Amino acid sequence: ELLRPGTSASASTAAPPLSVDGRLEREEDLVLDTWAQGDLSLPIAQRLYQELQSTKLPPGCRTDVVSASSSQFFVILDVAEGPYTPATLTFWVKLFEDFPKPGSWSIRSQSRLFHPSVEPTTRRFELTQESLAQHGPSSSIRDLILALRQAILEPCATPAVNSDAAVLLQTDSGTFRRTVRLTLNGGDYSGVKYDPVLSSASKGTKLSREGSRRNSTPDPVVSDQVRIGLMGLEVVREDFRKQAAQWIKQNNDELLSLQSATD
Repeated sequence: ELLRPGTSASASTAAPPLSVDGRLEREEDLVLDTWAQGDLSLPIAQRLYQELQSTKLPPGCRTDVVSASSSQFFVILDVAEGPYTPATLTFWVKLFEDFPKPGSWSIRSQSRLFHPSVEPTTRRFELTQESLAQHGPSSSIRDLILALRQAILEPCATPAVNSDAAVLLQTDSGTFRRTVRLTLNGGDYSGVKYDPVLSSASKGTKLSREGSRRNSTPDPVVSDQVRIGLMGLEVVREDFRKQAAQWIKQNNDELLSLQSATD
């Protein structure tokens, strides 16, 4: 299960207009006025259901409710703009009862992603309260989804939980884009192996033919419980690695202390 930020081992300027079909439009024009903010007095499960039912999201952005948990859902982005084009990215979102207070949500990328706001080991996605405020004064669930989408379409160097990505974005945007493309194809950077997430259409004719053959066989259906379980196992594994490293360091310190005492 995802942990509330701040309980685990673990500013941006106003967002510019979005480009749609070569035109610059206000983000409000992309989201229909069918959205109505959920009642903050309701339990988070009811608020999540209410808001997702009444929200129209921009093209290429959709949600998948997790049947195994009423306070969790997936955000799936078919990226058509920016350095992460044309990847399809999935994010696992957990909301706590006091949403939208600071620290009342947790987001993880399903894939290891080279991005300033994605921690490369745990895949935790850092999204600030200020990011939500750019999309509406209410900090609704819709605002959270739009802030996540905007962070992918137009990444910022802050909040920086992947310092390598943040420095590249700030100092050399061209190299940043090339590194993003390398890692989206499953490449390594600074000792970290990233997950391949590019769509098959971007990988050339050979892969397209292979994809056509694969498409003749239905993809296996993976339940929400299995998807969450697999991601949870990854989190537990990384936490254990950190704990093991602390134990090793503690043992080494004790050995050095004993050696000093006998000298």
